[in-house]
Amino acid sequence: MVTAFRSLSKKLAPLNIYDMSEGTNIFAEISAYAYAIDKHRQNTQVVLRECFISTAESYGIETREKVFGNLREDYTLSQRREMLKLRRGFGDSDFTLAGFDKFMNSLGAGSCSLQEMYRTYEAAVTMFNTFSDTDAQWIENQIEKFLPAHIIVYVYYGGPAFSEIDAENLTYSEFDTNDKTWIQIENNQ
Repeated sequence: MVTAFRSLSKKLAPLNIYDMSEGTNIFAEISAYAYAIDKHRQNTQVVLRECFISTAESYGIETREKVFGNLREDYTLSQRREMLKLRRGFGDSDFTLAGFDKFMNSLGAGSCSLQEMYRTYEAAVTMFNTFSDTDAQWIENQIEKFLPAHIIVYVYYGGPAFSEIDAENLTYSEFDTNDKTWIQIENNQ
């Protein structure tokens, strides 16, 4: 990479009016300008990188996450970028079951199911991952903001999905002989 000092020196040399030898006032002045220009170029490159989700590495990701209310530092940088891209990509046609799955993926809580109870204006969201209390509260808050305001939302956490238990093809007596407590069943032990 060409530094600003080299570039300025090369441009001023043909004029033959400046003594660019080391130790002169002109050398010191051009060095100071060049240092400031190089720093400005570095800062501009960082700002440009942080302006786009696909290239952001620090405050560009954090600022966007704060807009949605929670830093997602427990995820990798690529996962955080993907969640932000999903979140930014919502449109008017995304308020469907597929849109809800997309929304949950944007929260980092993709493994879940939604059960709608049309007559009572209720919805139950069952989460199959475990989260900290702070993350769980944030996810619930985001779900309530996403779903229509007239729907009462219940969010349940933990335990294996019924489809996972059912995939074992156990009869009732086989399942009962495992002699597990409800907590062991919920924790898939």
